Amino acid sequence: MTDLMFYQPNEIPENRLQIAVVAARWRDKWVFCRHRQRSTWEMPGGHKEPGETIEEAAGRELREETGAAAFTLTPVRACCDQKLCGMLYYAEISRMERIPAGSEMAETACFAYLPKELTYPDLCQKWFAAVQNWRNLQSSADVSAEG
Repeated sequence: MTDLMFYQPNEIPENRLQIAVVAARWRDKWVFCRHRQRSTWEMPGGHKEPGETIEEAAGRELREETGAAAFTLTPVRACCDQKLCGMLYYAEISRMERIPAGSEMAETACFAYLPKELTYPDLCQKWFAAVQNWRNLQSSADVSAEG
């Protein structure tokens, strides 16, 4: 199992963040993509390109890998293992288009829950749990603010 440590979004400096991973929802379901060379599902994400911020990388990867055309991005947690650090984002997609031509992804699909056939099962389960916990905290805060 992969050793993954989670931090608040501002705890890890931007220059240490190398990858972005996005837990995305569209029409109340989770969006996953399938790479052309695999039969398993993964969360959109990838490496930051030179001159790009980690948030720009997250948006670019989400567009390139899912066809998301309009969305909001929220940083959830920074996460690091022994090799690299990244930022986990939550996205609410409001408009989807086709996956762009030339994408490494063959298709996207929407799931009510985490799919069983995952490319990176250990990592995906940890990322997904972190996002679920974050969403639960957001819901609790919303209810507290209302009452």
